[in-house]
Amino acid sequence: MQALPATTPEELAEWWVDTPPERRREMLTLVLERHIVKPARRAGVVEADRLKFVWK
Repeated sequence: MQALPATTPEELAEWWVDTPPERRREMLTLVLERHIVKPARRAGVVEADRLKFVWK
């Protein structure tokens, strides 16, 4: 976290776009305990409420 150059949500979003996937995974490992994906109600439809994130 100390190496993270972002101090605002906007800077974090910019950092995220330009960061390789392995660095993104490292960041998520630091802040996310687990994620839950609930079953779909309809096939082929994106439902954001199916995702639940458990933060550390």
